[in-house]
Amino acid sequence: MPNPTREELIDALLDHMLYLRIAHHVEGRIRIKASWNGAKKLNQTREGDIETIIAAIPGIKDYRINKQALSVVITYDPRVFPHVLWEEVAALGQYPARRQAVRERLLEALAGWTPIFKAGSDSGAEVADQHRTRPKESPVQ
Repeated sequence: MPNPTREELIDALLDHMLYLRIAHHVEGRIRIKASWNGAKKLNQTREGDIETIIAAIPGIKDYRINKQALSVVITYDPRVFPHVLWEEVAALGQYPARRQAVRERLLEALAGWTPIFKAGSDSGAEVADQHRTRPKESPVQ
């Protein structure tokens, strides 16, 4: 998924959320977990693609993928990506008919945002995003 558009990233996020559910969520931090069947489906996706999607979403400060637990913990800025919107995105597994409405809300909430990828990033996992409040990896000083 080299240099996807904003719409492609949102569509990919929504596609993957069909196989995930919220395990725990407090404002600013969410843990998303895959079921065994979801893990089988997601296993067909390249890991770099999942990282590209997560890293490119504005407001995400940090994330950690735990393959053994089939989960992802995301720390985010609720002013950029509101708590209630995460809840709507995560509910798509139970209510897939709401996908278009949720997609439109995401596009509206993230209007004006364009993912900017670092030059030479093959997987796209390295994202230079003007909305990110803290880089994924901080240099040691």
